[in-house]
Amino acid sequence: MKSALIITSEYLGSANEIGSHQIAKQLAAKGIKTLVISFPMSPFYRLIQKRTDYNQRVFFTKKTIEVEKNLFVYIPKTVLPPLPFIVNKAPFYLNLWDKFSLSWQKVLPTNTFDFVFCESLFFPRLLQQVSYKKLVVRLPDNFSGFWKKNKTLLNAEKKLLQSADIIVTPSKLRAIELNKEHKQKRVLHLNNGVDTALYTNDYEKPSSYKKSQFNAVYVGAISAWFDMNMLFEIATLKPNWQFTIIGKSPQVSAPSNIRFIGEKRGNDKIPYLKYANVGIIPFNNQEHHALINYVNPIKMYEYLAAGIPVISTAWAELTLINAPIELAKDIDSFVAHLSKMETSTTPKAPLIEFAEKFNWKTITQQLLTEIANEKY
Repeated sequence: MKSALIITSEYLGSANEIGSHQIAKQLAAKGIKTLVISFPMSPFYRLIQKRTDYNQRVFFTKKTIEVEKNLFVYIPKTVLPPLPFIVNKAPFYLNLWDKFSLSWQKVLPTNTFDFVFCESLFFPRLLQQVSYKKLVVRLPDNFSGFWKKNKTLLNAEKKLLQSADIIVTPSKLRAIELNKEHKQKRVLHLNNGVDTALYTNDYEKPSSYKKSQFNAVYVGAISAWFDMNMLFEIATLKPNWQFTIIGKSPQVSAPSNIRFIGEKRGNDKIPYLKYANVGIIPFNNQEHHALINYVNPIKMYEYLAAGIPVISTAWAELTLINAPIELAKDIDSFVAHLSKMETSTTPKAPLIEFAEKFNWKTITQQLLTEIANEKY
């Protein structure tokens, strides 16, 4: 049986379902024994359980756990995780933190894999301690937009790319740049996607949606690049709409027609998408241009798979994708799109058909074909 090691940022089971999680599930479904290792946690995380998902994560810290057939999960536990601000001030710790954890030899079911799929910069020692035929490095985002002046992590990215056999990214814009920067490497644009089969099931309409004729939904991270001020202004200008925000609830005082309902895991978010009038992506591309300009948002494919129209702030990557969505250059145009949707109906079929082109099953097969075509 073939085997794969996936090294990622979020633990598999997180409400924030990222691309590597979806690829891991598809690999396991194809009969490939797949181990997913994610960013380490600390026993001190117990003091901030809600923020760190301590109770959900601690289960995976003692040994590898098989969560589905052929799909295994392990989360390292160390006294002090290699948080970005720590390794920026103490670069040596990036290669030291796992010495204060269980040894890889004790927890890994094997130290030999057919290929490693790595999208995290925090595991340089692990890559030195396992054997593999191919190293696939996935850049899910423009890391320089994330880490900015963090020289340690930016240098770690350079080293990781130098050791890669194949470089993949969901960003068309980033793929163009990587092809120029790494002419000797195989660079593959591997799109983000969605499991469209999940959206064909019947779901009950959320009771909260029955209170408003018009419902807008957002699902995903509520981080610095989420334009909270824009959302508040839009909600104030459109009091006849209800805005349901799915993600870790921030401590803010919001207009009464904005509902922060917390995270939804697995399929629990799907009813909120299927019964919404529109899916929104209010990202701040002005202040976070270096990051957002390259984003190929998974949530967009999820909205489209649910058959609902999408309104997003505009950035370069979305222009290249050319999806059937509405791009808003400012608050006024965002509000105008909402107003238009009050009196018109968007056909669902073209939206769903677009999403079906980017099914995770097809995307994973594209990756495996690329790996097979590379000589071991």
